[in-house]
Amino acid sequence: LDPADCSAVRGPSLCPSHAEFQNFDLEFGPAFANYYDPETKNVDLWSLTRDQLKAAGIRKKNIFALDLCTYSLVDFFFCYRKHKKTGRQASLILIRG
Repeated sequence: LDPADCSAVRGPSLCPSHAEFQNFDLEFGPAFANYYDPETKNVDLWSLTRDQLKAAGIRKKNIFALDLCTYSLVDFFFCYRKHKKTGRQASLILIRG
C-alpha cells in the first residue's frame, strides 16, 4: 500500500492549549522539541501528528483534521485529564478495492 494513495483523519484530541506535559523530556524527547512550548509546557499534538502523517508519505491534501479538543468538549468526548475517568473512542479503517 502506497501512503500517497491513503487518506487520514486526525483528531479529536487535546488541543495545543490543553496538552500540558510536565515531563516532556522523558515522555517525548528532543526530536519533538519544535512542538513544545517550555513556557506553558504544552505540546502542539495537532501539528505533530500532521507532520508525522506527512513524513509517513501521506499527501498533505489527503490529511483531514478534526480540530476538536477533548478537554474543552467533554459533553462529546471522554477526557481523562479533566475528569480522571476513562472512556472509549473508536477508529475505522476502510479499504476500497
